Amino acid sequence: MEEGFDSLQIRIWFDYSLGKKKHLIIIERQNKEWNGRLYEMSVGYVDTLNYNIIEHYDKKNIEPISGWQKFISNLYQLKIRELSDTSQTGTDGTTYCVEILTLDTYTYYNFWEPEHTKDTKWQSENMVNIIALLEPEFKFNSLKSR
Repeated sequence: MEEGFDSLQIRIWFDYSLGKKKHLIIIERQNKEWNGRLYEMSVGYVDTLNYNIIEHYDKKNIEPISGWQKFISNLYQLKIRELSDTSQTGTDGTTYCVEILTLDTYTYYNFWEPEHTKDTKWQSENMVNIIALLEPEFKFNSLKSR
């Protein structure tokens, strides 16, 4: 995200509890160019194994309405690379998982229902703001906002 930085990928997973749809946004910089993809996945839940199987997915290229420079700047201001999970976990609700990959690092964190702790934890508030940024920038409606 810094000027001149290359080979960065940010993955943001939208996991809606036992929902049959899941979303994934991938934002990456390679060869000094930004690009993005949105995946909408239909999943089946394997109860005995406690995980999802992707049955079908649609993929589309996405570009932020405000342009890559402003969008990335906004993500950086929300400290997407510095957040850490401060939320509780639960069995029902939405979990946002973030993966950040660079040439030599891998960062992972997740937030379960950050809306519940956004008034007391800045990390949760920033995660809520990141989701609120993604949806209009990419003309994307998560199941949570429907």
